[in-house]
Amino acid sequence: TSLVRAEDLTLPVHDLLHPDHSVMHAHEIFQKTGDDCLPVVSRDEPQTLVGVLRRSDVAHVLIQRLGRE
Repeated sequence: TSLVRAEDLTLPVHDLLHPDHSVMHAHEIFQKTGDDCLPVVSRDEPQTLVGVLRRSDVAHVLIQRLGRE
């Protein structure tokens, strides 16, 4: 029998963010994906997870900005 590792079951991440990306950039990515969360990874160390950005967080920021205009 062969051993199955978690790495064998994961899919490559195509949509991700870096800490220096704008909210609008995140919004654009969310517009083209059905995912509710995007990983935020270090630009210098792509294997380092900085955090996770939720679709609702981006929507909240954009709604606040619209209210100030």
